[in-house]
Amino acid sequence: MSSRYPNLTMNPEKSTRLQLSLVLLAIMLIAGSLSTLGGYFFGRESLRGVTQPVVNPILGDVSSEAETSSPRQTFLKESDIITQAEGITTNRPRPAQPTASVTPTPTQSPGNAEAPGAAGFPKVVTVEGVKLAVNSVSQVNGDLVLGVTLSNQSPVNVQFIYTYLDIMSDQGTPLIAITKGLPTEVPAKGESYSGTIHIPLTSLAEVKTLNLSLTDFPNQDIKLSIKDIPVEP
Repeated sequence: MSSRYPNLTMNPEKSTRLQLSLVLLAIMLIAGSLSTLGGYFFGRESLRGVTQPVVNPILGDVSSEAETSSPRQTFLKESDIITQAEGITTNRPRPAQPTASVTPTPTQSPGNAEAPGAAGFPKVVTVEGVKLAVNSVSQVNGDLVLGVTLSNQSPVNVQFIYTYLDIMSDQGTPLIAITKGLPTEVPAKGESYSGTIHIPLTSLAEVKTLNLSLTDFPNQDIKLSIKDIPVEP
């Protein structure tokens, strides 16, 4: 019998290898399951809040309507800010202004008249010893440039903030201008200061004349106004 049926007992070495293989297979299955679950949860967290747009052929794009209904932060344009600032300064109540005395333009003889004088310059206004003069008009690098002088013969210093410089067209449109060279404080009994006022030519379409007004700060009791400044040099 022993020669007919061989010994069926498993070799202990082979049994140990089989057990190790089963253990390794179980570890691989557990690690794969854990990595799958981890990937699922990480992906779910990363896609939280992301939804697929719902498009209904009858109702239209529902997602776009939801986006438009949700509040969004808006930013003001620079032109809107400038318009609002001009509205605040022009609507601010100001005390009664003294009557400005505009110096009549001196008549020059043809022999010594220059181009600015022929165009009606200088245009001068004096209020309480403070004098503003527009001496010339020219076009430089796409800007209309007004050559101006400012002096103070009153006994006190006078301050100006040039955001209070109002320039209106003959059509009543406010214009944006940049002032260069004029001081913010003009000393009493001091010298005359020269500067320029730059206005973009693109804003002067069909404009023939300008009206200029400058108010002191903070008292706002001196208003220097010059009207009918020609645009053509």
